[in-house]
Amino acid sequence: MVPKITDFGLSRRFGGDQSRILTKNICGTPGYLAPEYLNNGQISFKSDIYCLGIIIGKILRGNNDFPDFKNVR
Repeated sequence: MVPKITDFGLSRRFGGDQSRILTKNICGTPGYLAPEYLNNGQISFKSDIYCLGIIIGKILRGNNDFPDFKNVR
């Protein structure tokens, strides 16, 4: 098995002393978005850790226990 990173669609480069950013538009897959991003548009490295936790949970369980977010607006 060879893991590969396939998507940097929402990536953003921070400045030297910058550790978070605020956005006006919420983008991404709802089941993977961190609560602070959904609540106030704040993105930080913690958002990536949250998403990684969701992915690891799915891998360990071997199924998708999260609800279907296709109709979330």
